[in-house]
Amino acid sequence: MNNLLSWVVIAIILTLCLPVSALDRAKEWEAVQKAKNDGLPKTAIEKLNPIIESAISDQKFGEALKALCEKIVLEGNIQGNKAEEKVTRLESEIEKADPFMRPLMQVVLARWYWHYYQQNKWRFLNRSATSGFNEKDFTTWDLPKLFQKVGGLLDEVLANDATLKSIPITDFDDFLTHGNLSVKLRPTLFDFISHQALEFYCSGEQAAAKPQDSFEFEATGAALGEVKEFLAWVPMTEDKDSPKLKAVLIFQKLLKFCAETGNTDALIDNDILRLNWAKNAAVGEEAGDRYIEKLKALANEYAANELSSLALFFCAQEQFNRGRKTEAHKTANEGYRRFPNSAGGNNCKGLIVQIESKTLGITIERVIGFPLPKIKVDYTNIDRIHFKLVAFDWRDLLRKERYSPEYLDWNERDRIIQREPFLEWSGKLPTTPDFQMRTELLDFPEVKPGFYFLVASWKAGFPKGQNAVNMAPVWVSSLAIISRTRAEKIEGMVFQNETGEPISGAKIDGYSYDYNSGWNRAVQTTTDQDGRFEYRSPGKNILAVAQANGEILFDSDSLSTYSQSRPHPHEQVFFFTDRAIYRPGQTIHFKAIIVRVDQTNDSYQIVKNRSVAVSFRDPNGQEVSRLNLTSNDFGSFSGDFTAPTDRLTGAMSLVSQGPNGSAQVRVEEYKRPKFKVSLELPTEGGKLGKELVVKGEAMAYTGAAIDNAMVKFRVVREVRMPWWWCWWGAPPKNDSAEISHGVLKSSRKG
Repeated sequence: MNNLLSWVVIAIILTLCLPVSALDRAKEWEAVQKAKNDGLPKTAIEKLNPIIESAISDQKFGEALKALCEKIVLEGNIQGNKAEEKVTRLESEIEKADPFMRPLMQVVLARWYWHYYQQNKWRFLNRSATSGFNEKDFTTWDLPKLFQKVGGLLDEVLANDATLKSIPITDFDDFLTHGNLSVKLRPTLFDFISHQALEFYCSGEQAAAKPQDSFEFEATGAALGEVKEFLAWVPMTEDKDSPKLKAVLIFQKLLKFCAETGNTDALIDNDILRLNWAKNAAVGEEAGDRYIEKLKALANEYAANELSSLALFFCAQEQFNRGRKTEAHKTANEGYRRFPNSAGGNNCKGLIVQIESKTLGITIERVIGFPLPKIKVDYTNIDRIHFKLVAFDWRDLLRKERYSPEYLDWNERDRIIQREPFLEWSGKLPTTPDFQMRTELLDFPEVKPGFYFLVASWKAGFPKGQNAVNMAPVWVSSLAIISRTRAEKIEGMVFQNETGEPISGAKIDGYSYDYNSGWNRAVQTTTDQDGRFEYRSPGKNILAVAQANGEILFDSDSLSTYSQSRPHPHEQVFFFTDRAIYRPGQTIHFKAIIVRVDQTNDSYQIVKNRSVAVSFRDPNGQEVSRLNLTSNDFGSFSGDFTAPTDRLTGAMSLVSQGPNGSAQVRVEEYKRPKFKVSLELPTEGGKLGKELVVKGEAMAYTGAAIDNAMVKFRVVREVRMPWWWCWWGAPPKNDSAEISHGVLKSSRKG
């Protein structure tokens, strides 16, 4: 009995002791959050320290890492919220961290570097390589060095892939936030970290750090092939640091690991990501078609798996982006039919809704005369359109305290739509079974002169919900008015819209806009026998309103004139440097001339014996050195500065005070070119389906030919629209496509 009681007591004690540590940490987390809410970061840090120790002791490494990162962030915030403070502290913790925690800590460090770049892109994109600075201060690094650091951290972690594959991702649930996808897609730490590395290496921003990536692969090659073909591919390149090469190798390791472990879900997901990236990175016009082909093959091979719907969604999305909406609609319907409640099925449903959505737009001339113009209707997925014409008093437009009288806000639009129409009608439209935008020209009815709003809807009754209502202001008038600013005045002309005959005696009212009172009549005049008018409006915007033959018409825009300031005589310094670019430590020789400029009298005279102070400033505008000089009898002076070696390179300036003037030079660690490459124009015009020969030459500046040199070339096809094709609107998008690339060697003659 006593023995039994002893065992019961021991069991109770053990039961009570086991969860104590976790309960204590839960209370400590509450205390940490309270301290943060109260603005007490030091108190929060004190509460985090025992959490870290206790979690490590209990091998709750995810919770320990969460507490450690929280502590580092709080300490960095206390030190001024400086990124370098947080990075330095995390690097120090990594050195002494438990081996189980270290890989994820290194990934966090890489993410912090990457996050710093994303928040400070403008600092890096124009920054050149620097030397002589504190190498530990990453905020002074150039972009290639920063990316090298991020890649180095990720590569170091992934080098120990055998260990990472044995660590379930669920061991770090306290630290990592789960998304909306299954854990099966990222089951181990290896999967998670590999995708962190892929996010970095597949980023388009890699081009900014290494614009001459020598590793390329064809769209017809293994990169866009089946999984077996891709895994058997051994990329051949001398550029072992290429981000594209590293992405290929990581994808291969991921897919091989999925195949070995039988993780079909992760295999499909990773293969979709691989195909998507390869489609964007591959060279050749076939990339899009092969991408669609391989996604369909993947979806058919694993038709019983719900991720096949995701593959079909990406396939349909590519078809949609390429304008093949009928195919996209069919593919998306198949993806939705297979697994309607899956992530892929939901995406397919969203794409179907987008393809089937109804769109409507109308365009009509602002001023309608005779013959009556057409109404241009752009639409998709509707077969009938309803119109109504609402008469509107033009004076109400000028009563609004708004700069653009014909502009309507949403409340004004709703009130106009609800008005009784002057005229209402509807018309049939050809259907759009291909889901493509279609344009039709419909007749505008003959109505009496006046101002109207034309309202269009694809639903009768013009309801607001589930409907597209378009509106356009329309002036029905036989008048036309044009105006312009010239010589500090506004001049214009009123004429017949149909015949172009000038209208004499037309009344012109000029309305000026005031922010507080809106539009008020400011000037009045009439047109002469040639239909012309003019008036002055110093510093005011004037909207012209013409009245003649019982009709009224607004000008399309308000115009203003401003008195032009006249140039005053002044003295100016013009600098001349011996070069445009220098290396740090080189001497910058300059000369300058002081000139008195009088543009009004067309007089330009040199200024003799004038004292002037010249300062040399770095890219941040800080003065490096200064010279006090005096112009000679020819109005000139000269001097020299030494390009600094103790600060950032970039655009530096010479600035004079006394008379003013400036000049800019660049200070860079550049290499002087030793040869040049030139291309000859083709001797014959190119023809479709025929070869085109382009000759080039590589010559040293000494005149010697550069033989046996490696020459990389690209052939890019560009679309060039004639300038008149779209003179009235935004220029068309001129897409380009790389159709060929390769490597050659120069001959003996270069």
